[in-house]
Amino acid sequence: MIVTLELAPGAILAEQVLSAELGIGRTPVREALQRLALEGLVLVLPRKAIIVTETDPRRQLLVLEVRRELERLLARASAERATEAERWRFRAIADGMEAAARTSDDIAFMRLDRELNALLAEAAHNEVCLSLHALPQWSFTPVLVPALQAGCRPAQMRAPACRRGTRRR
Repeated sequence: MIVTLELAPGAILAEQVLSAELGIGRTPVREALQRLALEGLVLVLPRKAIIVTETDPRRQLLVLEVRRELERLLARASAERATEAERWRFRAIADGMEAAARTSDDIAFMRLDRELNALLAEAAHNEVCLSLHALPQWSFTPVLVPALQAGCRPAQMRAPACRRGTRRR
């Protein structure tokens, strides 16, 4: 909901309201909010409020700088070391991403992107890569939020205007 801007920056959240709205218990909501706090997408003020944070373009550029190099390393290692089964999974993810982009299914696209990142780390067959993938900052979410705020859809992320954050709907 944060990534798709259903919950805008500055929105004040409540576990009970989210739990009721999503139809799930408070424990998974609380755990999700803790993970979002680790990723910097919400600010938890104990016994006071949970606030959707504003995006910081400078921080996003730093994250992208590191991700670009790590993803090159992962892609190279995965291309060299992937098993045939992993190669088939890469093809299936690519087909799914293409279908999601054609139908503008942003949620499916983002899920497949997360799956692609996990498979890249796995197919590299390198324990360090797997531990890097577990870091909260590895998520594409902090990069998507500013792009969505600029009017870009996930399926358009490769467009130069979206990468610069200048595209408007």
